[in-house]
Amino acid sequence: MTSQVGSEAPSGARPAWVGLIELGDGLSVQGAVRAPTPEDRLARVWARLHGVVLGSVEVPVVEGSIPPGALTLALERDLAVPVRRHLEAEGVGVDGGSPIAAALASSRACDLRDRAWDEAISVVVATKDRSELIGATLASLKGLGYREFEVLMVDGSRDQSTRRVFESVVGEDPRFRYVPEPPTGLSMARNRGMAEARYDYCAFTDDDCVVDALWLDGIARGFGRDPGVACVTGIVPSARLETLSQQYFDGRVWWSHSVEPRLYSAGRGPDDSPLHPFRAGIFGTGANFALDRRVAGELGGFSRLLGVGSLCRGGGEDGDMFVRVLRSGRLLAYEPSALVWHEHRGSLEELTAQLTEYGRGIAIVGLKWLADPGTRGDVLRRVPGAVLYYARLLFQRGYAGDSTRAPMALAEAKGVLGGPLAFARGYRALRRLEAGSTGPGRAGPWIAGAGARRR
Repeated sequence: MTSQVGSEAPSGARPAWVGLIELGDGLSVQGAVRAPTPEDRLARVWARLHGVVLGSVEVPVVEGSIPPGALTLALERDLAVPVRRHLEAEGVGVDGGSPIAAALASSRACDLRDRAWDEAISVVVATKDRSELIGATLASLKGLGYREFEVLMVDGSRDQSTRRVFESVVGEDPRFRYVPEPPTGLSMARNRGMAEARYDYCAFTDDDCVVDALWLDGIARGFGRDPGVACVTGIVPSARLETLSQQYFDGRVWWSHSVEPRLYSAGRGPDDSPLHPFRAGIFGTGANFALDRRVAGELGGFSRLLGVGSLCRGGGEDGDMFVRVLRSGRLLAYEPSALVWHEHRGSLEELTAQLTEYGRGIAIVGLKWLADPGTRGDVLRRVPGAVLYYARLLFQRGYAGDSTRAPMALAEAKGVLGGPLAFARGYRALRRLEAGSTGPGRAGPWIAGAGARRR
């Protein structure tokens, strides 16, 4: 590494390269998905200590490397307080000196793997026609260091290309299983994965993500916070920030930045929104979460109305599940040490389509809650606050500036406006499917009824 202390990035530069440093291992920075290049000018470096994510700093990139002096200064400036708190919680004395120096001199004796909760975990990755992405996801899953886990790739692709990537990357690894599934949507694929899983706890990520080696250790940390935890979500930082669309999306979502662990219940806490618990996006995202599979089964699995490729052609199956878990009396743990990198859409055209789908998913899941007698009353009481909240959220400033913010906000609004028609079509389709079902296994309109059988 270059050792230019105090090097600065050009004025107006935005982070493009993203990396991670474990302070207990020194100042070595690992790239989220690639190494820095001479073209990079500014980096966002996430810092963790003994596996616990504490925050990020921005540092210059000089001739394709991160200057150690500049990195140390940034850590001292921005993360000294959380590092000191973490060391004190572990019983490591700082004695009035630099907490960053103390962290760099500390050992890895305190680690996420030391936690008492160590149940085996099944990982479910649903994919469809994205063979160009799934290889990186599978490779990162092979690098997990958790005690005991399995990976099920549920594939709804229309050809064999994704299966060939699976076989090429996984080889003969017995921890990985390929599960073919008709292309009936993300909810159905995730239900199939849970039905095929060997273990009682299922973790989920997406085929445009790369998981950290300690991801499942972070998931275990979340479940270990309280016996009542039935769902754990984690942080999903941007894997790269090279384009305006990636920078915009990075500023748009909450789960790319928060490093404060939190236990959520159905009851509204002092810091919760008036929409609680129906402000589902604050709990996490479908790219990084885990469920007690037994609880998910009691709740009927993921709703077949929701999810990409579903009857309603919109997402929201993850947030719907988070809300249902809370309303069942269980707890949800947000655990930032469970880290998954997300590859945001690289072009404005791709981002426009994604945000339109997001907007449609928000509208569809809200309409589902309104149509369901079990949630209708609670939702109606929150409608005025929801309208005000979403209007502010839709037009808030993204990091890419006004030229990107306006069309992206319009794209999301377009999705919201199209949600009622999409919901009506999907609901009618589900009713027709149910009319053809008979017997005690017939699915109700608010559960998945995926028809997948346990192995």
